[in-house]
Amino acid sequence: MSTSRMISAMFTAIFALMLLQGNGEVSACVGARPMALGGAFVAMAEGSSAVYWNPAGLAWLKSGDAGLTATLNNKCTYNYDLFVSLCSPLAQGWGVGLGYVLSTVAAGAGVLREDWAVASAARAIDDQLAIGGSVRMEAVSFEPESPSTRLRFDIGVMYRLTPKLSAGLLIQDLSAGSSAANIRPGLAIRPDDRSLLTIDVYDMVGAWGRPSGRAGFERLVGDNLALRLGCYGFSPGFSWGALTLGAGLTAGPFRADYAFLGGALGGTHQLGVEVAF
Repeated sequence: MSTSRMISAMFTAIFALMLLQGNGEVSACVGARPMALGGAFVAMAEGSSAVYWNPAGLAWLKSGDAGLTATLNNKCTYNYDLFVSLCSPLAQGWGVGLGYVLSTVAAGAGVLREDWAVASAARAIDDQLAIGGSVRMEAVSFEPESPSTRLRFDIGVMYRLTPKLSAGLLIQDLSAGSSAANIRPGLAIRPDDRSLLTIDVYDMVGAWGRPSGRAGFERLVGDNLALRLGCYGFSPGFSWGALTLGAGLTAGPFRADYAFLGGALGGTHQLGVEVAF
């Protein structure tokens, strides 16, 4: 298939997904690069961001990676203030990662604060298939009250169908005594060596509300600059959740990422940095 036909097919798939999904509600996530791609990153999860987006992506690490994303405005409204992550390959086909998420939400006269500590591990079954899992301890409190804690689990799968097409599945927020889980499938397509198209479904079975779609596009300009565009939450009747955009600049082992999150995400700005080691 030619590059132009592949791109046309992918945008047709996005349109079809828009018609099939739910009501366009949004529920913000973490990471400047993934969010600039409209929150469609389950099949593309790589580097330290995989700790949140799909732990299976850690299985194919070629080097260590550390990342930090800070939300610059709309704190207590956007909810996710800070995301810090670290990952490293181990023995052949194994990868591990650690993460921390700070979330604050305005609630009446107080603030609901959540501190998440995440530990992840992944194993490559072969060159195409990888599986992974995460354990997340969440401390939750209405400040200044003492926090309560809860334990949650994520399971991730990633499958490389071809060098240009991969599929991912994240089963998120599993907990003891509850059958509800956020099931998030996704596709990542590389029409050519400089382009990336991602498509995800958020909460496919409606365990936390109603399903919605996410989609993103990234294009490498020159050797060091990537431009990104996304839609975070779309639904029947052309109900759009949020238009997102951003850029990433690479210099040696360092990358800086910026994301602007419009629409229902409130015109939020995020800045992220990553370093490979």
